[in-house]
Parts: sequence; C-alpha cells; structure tokens
Amino acid sequence: MAGPVASMQAIHREAQSTAVPACLSEAKKALTDLTGQSANALIEFMRKNEVRAFIYTSGDRASLIRTFEHHIEGANCETQATR
Repeated sequence: MAGPVASMQAIHREAQSTAVPACLSEAKKALTDLTGQSANALIEFMRKNEVRAFIYTSGDRASLIRTFEHHIEGANCETQATR
C-alpha cells in the first residue's frame, strides 16, 4: 500500500505546483482538495487499518469530482486569453 500512497502524494504535489491561469484557479483548488483528501484517506486506512476513512472519502470523492468538473466547465479562459 505504500506505493499507492506515494503515488497519490506525488500527484497531489504536482497538482499543487502546477501553474494555471486565473480562470482555472477554482478548478485547481478543487483538484488539490480531491488529491489531498484521497492521499489522506489512504494514509488513514494504512495507519488504522480501517475501511471507514476510505469509504467516507469514496462518498466525498464524487462530490469533489463534480466540483472540479463544474469549475472546468464554467471556466471562461478563452475570453481572458484574448484580452
């Protein structure tokens, strides 16, 4: 399980460090929330060997993904790029 945790943490760090235009800042925040909570759930699962944290995150994950998709779909980058 250490491999998946390290991979998720690497994805989270990459999401945090990725530069995005202002029009995608809310989408980036949603993505870093999603990746951070997923990494934390894996760590909690390993630490306590409980599925509860993982199940909670699975339910919450759907909401986080919808939030990310909402911000991507609502981004108005084209207009900002032509200014």
